[in-house]
Amino acid sequence: MRVLITEPPFQNYPPGAAWNEVGAWPCRWIACPGAQPPFVAAFRLPFTLDCAETIRVHVTADERYELFLDGVRIGRGPERGDPRHWFFETYDLSLDAGEHLLVARVWALGELAPLAQFSLRPGFLLCPEEERWWDVLGTGRAPWQVKKLEGYSFTSPLSSFGVGHKLVVDGTRFAWGFERGMGGGWMWAETLHPGYCARQRNEVNPWEHLLTPALLPPMLDTPRRIGQVRHISAPALSHTHAIPIRAADHLADEEAAWTALLRGEASLTLPPHTRRRVIVDLGDYFCVYPEVVVSGGEGGLWRMHWQESLFANPRTWDKGHRGEVEGKYFTAMWWDSDGIGDTFRLDGGRHRRLDSLWWHAGRYVEILVETDNRPLTMRV
Repeated sequence: MRVLITEPPFQNYPPGAAWNEVGAWPCRWIACPGAQPPFVAAFRLPFTLDCAETIRVHVTADERYELFLDGVRIGRGPERGDPRHWFFETYDLSLDAGEHLLVARVWALGELAPLAQFSLRPGFLLCPEEERWWDVLGTGRAPWQVKKLEGYSFTSPLSSFGVGHKLVVDGTRFAWGFERGMGGGWMWAETLHPGYCARQRNEVNPWEHLLTPALLPPMLDTPRRIGQVRHISAPALSHTHAIPIRAADHLADEEAAWTALLRGEASLTLPPHTRRRVIVDLGDYFCVYPEVVVSGGEGGLWRMHWQESLFANPRTWDKGHRGEVEGKYFTAMWWDSDGIGDTFRLDGGRHRRLDSLWWHAGRYVEILVETDNRPLTMRV
């Protein structure tokens, strides 16, 4: 659905405009009223087509977006640039006749964002190329709604300070099903300034982005069910950074079940009042958007941390042979901490997809799962 274009749209729009107005897009940025970084919001637009159509749209956000069509993610962006080269992505939407739904999850972390992330004014922009769709789909023209997605809080990435803060998601407050437009709390989006074509404009207000077509194809986004289980244990504590990995603690009888889960061959259910620590070796260094689907487990916890290697001696930063795990520690450099990653507190609902806003990287993954009074079922 993503396409690369070389000529920016709306270079001569609006027709007959004064020199200082040429290059204004026909659609405008929209925002979540009252939301200040750090925040995550969802925008939605239901619409109906009388016949099958292919509609080209141009999409961007400040700071980042995920675009969903009828509940399915079709893209992420924008490509990272700078305020005077703010990139947008182009999608050709092949749509059947009938009802459809566009949803965008947009987030702006402000001072908590990665060091390379620019921001001028948080918002979202979607503009169809053809005029007949501007009032049907375009932001600032069509009836887009928005709501802030509650349940997010953010934690320091510690020694990986440049990559931005990580997530703690409270499932009891989270708007499950937002990508399908579900739930209450939706309100009309706030309309901001138009988009502006970078090729036609040299000066804009400080909060206005100069838009240019994305230069790169989409990042590789291929499902991978990989990894070798190197260790499974039942630690007495949730904080694991000071607990070395020892073969004597390995629960060998459970290895086949966790391996089947990682390969997508079977689900895995943990009984109530259970804690498991699982060390997974991906075999290489990967950049990953991790996802797992869970059901049940009310009051439980799912945590996933990432490292390029384990530490033989965290005090001296000695990693030893990077293919070995025996006697090593899964911790973060410079900190007595469990590691770097995301944590999800579970609400007990069915088919909860736990995912991250931004990709993680490493060779080794530490999964910590805890159940309270209810069993938890997991699948990937």
